[in-house]
Amino acid sequence: MNTGIGCDWGRGYFRAFILTLCALAGLSGCGPEAMSVKSVADVARPPKQIAPDVKLAPIALAKVVVDIPRGTRIGSYRYVPLHCYLYTSYVFWNRGRMEVNPDEFVERFYRSLKAANYNVSGDPSVLFTSSVQPVALRYRVGARIDHIAMNLCHLSSTNSSQSLKSGEASIRITWQVQDAVDERVVYQTATEGGAEIAPHNAATNTEIALIVDAFESAARNLAADSGFYKLVSTAAPPTVEPPAGKELHFRPAPAFHGPITAQMDPVRLGVVTLSTAGQHGSGFFISPTLILTNSHVVKGHDIVRVTLVTGRKLLGEVIRSHARRDVALVSVEAGGHSPLPLRTDPPLKIGEDVYAIGTPLDRSLSGTVTKGIVSAFRSNEAGLEDIQADVRINPGNSGGPLLDASGNVVGITYATIRETATGGATGLNLFIPIRDALDKLGLAADDPTTGRPAAER
Repeated sequence: MNTGIGCDWGRGYFRAFILTLCALAGLSGCGPEAMSVKSVADVARPPKQIAPDVKLAPIALAKVVVDIPRGTRIGSYRYVPLHCYLYTSYVFWNRGRMEVNPDEFVERFYRSLKAANYNVSGDPSVLFTSSVQPVALRYRVGARIDHIAMNLCHLSSTNSSQSLKSGEASIRITWQVQDAVDERVVYQTATEGGAEIAPHNAATNTEIALIVDAFESAARNLAADSGFYKLVSTAAPPTVEPPAGKELHFRPAPAFHGPITAQMDPVRLGVVTLSTAGQHGSGFFISPTLILTNSHVVKGHDIVRVTLVTGRKLLGEVIRSHARRDVALVSVEAGGHSPLPLRTDPPLKIGEDVYAIGTPLDRSLSGTVTKGIVSAFRSNEAGLEDIQADVRINPGNSGGPLLDASGNVVGITYATIRETATGGATGLNLFIPIRDALDKLGLAADDPTTGRPAAER
C-alpha cells in the first residue's frame, strides 16, 4: 500500500543535543508533542448479537479512500531513555486525498463482519473461483479514512540496518453504503478504531500495520452500528414459486395486426433493461405494471433497476419466479408504460419470421432488434418445450421478447448454444413459449377488450 506517509527528520546536531538533554534529565516522552490517540477499548462499541439463522442482505467492501489534507501531521515519535530513540520528529500525510487498494482491507472487513454473523461476500480464503453462481450482492460498502493519529517508538537495535518500531494509533472512518441495484448511497455513519503494536511485536512497517489494525477495529464497530444492521436486515426473503391455484389476473394489450414495422415504436417502448449488481438483462411489459423476464436475470434479488428505452429509470420488485422454467415477474408502479400484446394462439409454425428485442452486451445497446425464423421445437433437459430460432441474440438479451411478424410476443429469450472450441455464435438459440411462461408463473390473461376473465385455456 502506498501510504503517502512522510517524516520530518530535523537537523542532526539539534536532535543529538535534545537527546543528550533528555538523557541527563531522565525524562521519558521528551521530544515532539505526542498525538492524541484512542485505544481499542476507548472506541469499542458493544457488539450486536445476531443469530446465525437471521436473513441479512449480502454486503461487500468495495472502496477505501484516505481523505486527509496534504501536510497534515498524523504521527509523532516519542523519546524514552534506553528504549525509544528520537529517530524522527513528526509523521505527515503527504499525498492528499487518494484511493487505496481495497484488497488490503478486504480480509479485515470480512473477518470483522463475518464474526458478527453478517452476510459478507468476497471470502479472502477462497483461492479458486467456484463454478457456482456467486451470491447476488445487495450493498457495496465504502470507507473514507478522514483522521489518523499515531505515536511511534523507534526501538534500540544493535543492528543499524534495522528500523524496528512499535506504537499505537487511532483512526476515524466515515462509512457509506451504496445500494448495488439502485446505485445510490442509502446509509452513512462514522466509527473509530484503535490499534497497538507492542515492542516485542515491533516491525519495520509499523505505520501501515497500525492503520490496517485500526481499520479492523473500526469495522468491528460498524458491525455494532444499529442503523447499519437495520438496513441490511430488511432484505426480503427469497422469491418462491407462485402458490398453486393462486392466479394473478392481468389485462393484456390488444393484438397488433399488419407488419411489425408499422408499430415498431410502441413495440420498442414496451421493452426494458433490468439491472442488478454488476449485470443486466432484458424484459418487457405485459401490463402497465407487470414485466416478464428470466429468473436468472433477477436471481437473488427482490429489487431490480428498470430502465426504459427512453432512458427513464425506476425500481421494480420481483414478485414471482419459476427457476425451472427460468421466468420471473417484476412489478413496478403505474406510469403510462406500454405493454406488448401476447400471442398464445394460433401456435407458431416452423419457418415463421420472428424478431428479438433486448439489450445485448452493453446497456447502451438497449432496444436492439434482430430477425430470424423459427427453426424447430425442442424438449429441453427439464422436459419443457423450447422454441428454437436462428434470430441473433447475445448476453444481455436474456428475458427479452420474441415477437411474431406483427409484433406480438410469442416467447421469451433465455439461452443460446455456442461453439465449444471458439465460443462463436451458431444460430441455435432457445426461447420460452409465452403460454408456458404464463402458466408457470400463475398468470391469467383476461380479455383485452372487456377486462373480464378469459375462457379457460
